[in-house]
Amino acid sequence: SKTMRNRVAVRGLAGAAVCNGFRLSFTKSGGLRRGFSQPSFWDAPPPGVAPAASTPQEDSSLGLPIPERAHNLLVGAKLAQLSTFNVIPKDAYHMSSLDSSLVSLTPFIGLGVTFRLSQSSEDDFKHYRNLRDTPMCSLMMGHTHPRPLIRMFQSVKHMPPRLLVTGPAEEVTTEVAGDGDTDKIFRIDPRGFKYVDVFDQQSLLTPEQMDGAVVDPLALDQADLLDELNRKYAMGTFPLLCGSYIGVDVEEAYMYSVERTGFMLFGRKTGGDTWYKYRFAFTQEAEDAEQLRHQVESMRIEAEQSILVSSDL
Repeated sequence: SKTMRNRVAVRGLAGAAVCNGFRLSFTKSGGLRRGFSQPSFWDAPPPGVAPAASTPQEDSSLGLPIPERAHNLLVGAKLAQLSTFNVIPKDAYHMSSLDSSLVSLTPFIGLGVTFRLSQSSEDDFKHYRNLRDTPMCSLMMGHTHPRPLIRMFQSVKHMPPRLLVTGPAEEVTTEVAGDGDTDKIFRIDPRGFKYVDVFDQQSLLTPEQMDGAVVDPLALDQADLLDELNRKYAMGTFPLLCGSYIGVDVEEAYMYSVERTGFMLFGRKTGGDTWYKYRFAFTQEAEDAEQLRHQVESMRIEAEQSILVSSDL
């Protein structure tokens, strides 16, 4: 309501909210699953993802500039989907295929992403063999955690924002793991980046654009914050915020992106099968996770108070 939006602007909690709709194929059994606390929902393995078809770039007014969003995914990722070329011998008609699996990322500085290949892993050994023959590879990140959120997107045949990094990789060191096995540490020299939005809108980025992007103070904690806030607010508060701040009746809503300037919700309108993204922008930036928690909790309290005031009129 107009009154609600004015009160938000005065108290400095959220300055704007915008949405952008997109029709998804939605079947009777394909609805969004409830219950972030269900063990089977949480423990399910994260799915892989293939690059989406080319579409127009996302409106950069919906939050941070795209290079910053991409850089935040790069900084915050702990796992990535590594794809390497499996070159079949010449007597097999020079055919090649891709081997793809999840690998652990190691701490790094700058854009040179490093990943770990374990000697005891059959999948990792395939990658190690492939990289000796063909160093070109790719890493996809942003689609592995938190798992309940990934499963929710999978149920409506979509994925959260993700980043594809391509380039040659080289072995930089060897480490002895706790079990005595030898791990190989590889570093990929990025030649290109592709940011893919929740609606499969793609943006190609250069290393220079990525290197010049500001890293958000919440980037390292984003996956943990998404898990925490969805567990606490997804089943009641987020639909309430959509109604109170935007005036949209939403049955289900989930937070899929959060940073210093605000957050994004993915919601389905009551009685429909159309999913929308809703942007909630703060008028005061959140400098750390605690300030972010305070912002969201204050919004919840104010939205509930607005309902009480409206019911008394």
